[in-house]
Amino acid sequence: MFGAYSATRAELERMKSDPRHQKFMEGEWKFYDNIDQGQKVCGAAFARQGQVIVFSGPGAPEKMGSISFIDFRDDGTIPSPRKQKKIQLTLTQNDESPQAVVAINDTGSSGEGIILLGVPRMDAIVSGIDDDMTFKVTIKDKVVVDTAWHDGRKAQDFMRKCIAQ
Repeated sequence: MFGAYSATRAELERMKSDPRHQKFMEGEWKFYDNIDQGQKVCGAAFARQGQVIVFSGPGAPEKMGSISFIDFRDDGTIPSPRKQKKIQLTLTQNDESPQAVVAINDTGSSGEGIILLGVPRMDAIVSGIDDDMTFKVTIKDKVVVDTAWHDGRKAQDFMRKCIAQ
């Protein structure tokens, strides 16, 4: 029995030193810039411990974009409805005052819960990115998202260039 514990503990230590595990725990950015149905699409996603924040939209500053919260965790707290629906929620960013927001709640192809917020202009998304940000989303007094990102300036720089082209 103690041998199994030692092997498990050694595996845990090996996993902690694995760069992929460190990125999973600490979070990392992924960026994309591609063409979809003849239109340029710009996006940035921050993934951390199974939760993802994505902002994306057309490659034009004046066009509408979106911010999405996705929860891939097995015990994810974002609801996964059978059909897409509008919901009321409260969004708190950093230490700012909570905002009442209407959003779309949907379910992804793997069963993950998704919250989608529309933003009237891509440049508003880009200008609102801080280097370090925290997000809390509450639905009916239940916190369904409580996460943060770091290195947001990288995302801001990428998105600023992408929507300017």
